[in-house]
Amino acid sequence: MRSIVFVFLLLGAGLTSPVVRAQEAPAFVFGDMLPDAPELAPRGAYGVGVRTVALMNTDQLDVLHAKDGQTPRYNRPITVEVWYPARIPVGKAANVSYEQVMGTANDPKRPLIPFSFAGRALRDATPDPGTGAYPLVIVSHGYVGSRYLMTYLTENLASKGYVVVAIDHTESTF
Repeated sequence: MRSIVFVFLLLGAGLTSPVVRAQEAPAFVFGDMLPDAPELAPRGAYGVGVRTVALMNTDQLDVLHAKDGQTPRYNRPITVEVWYPARIPVGKAANVSYEQVMGTANDPKRPLIPFSFAGRALRDATPDPGTGAYPLVIVSHGYVGSRYLMTYLTENLASKGYVVVAIDHTESTF
């Protein structure tokens, strides 16, 4: 009986120690290095800032409401996310929560479901002026997706000295 109790004590001690270590470790974020990551996967030397910009593409053809050979015009809203080299204040964590919805507004079979996920950038951080111009990369998620679809890549590129702009295609997101 004492040996059975001893085995349970050993098993119990073995099970609690990984739990304690897991709580102490930082949470995994998509884009964090994995052991089998390729050579260019590590982040660069820059801190990463991110901000949302609402734009308006005025006087656009409204092809979704064309009728009887007439195509009305409208002001098309466009939301973009911009990642950029940034100055991260000392003691400030570069953590962001990206908020999004999946589904279709007018389809009860696919209701809008909000979700969020973590990133390694600081929202509205002060841009790092650097020593010259930063190259611009434009990311397009394609049909059905989100401007957040490739944050693992956009954050990584910004950490290497690029300004990265990703667009939400109006009427063509999740």
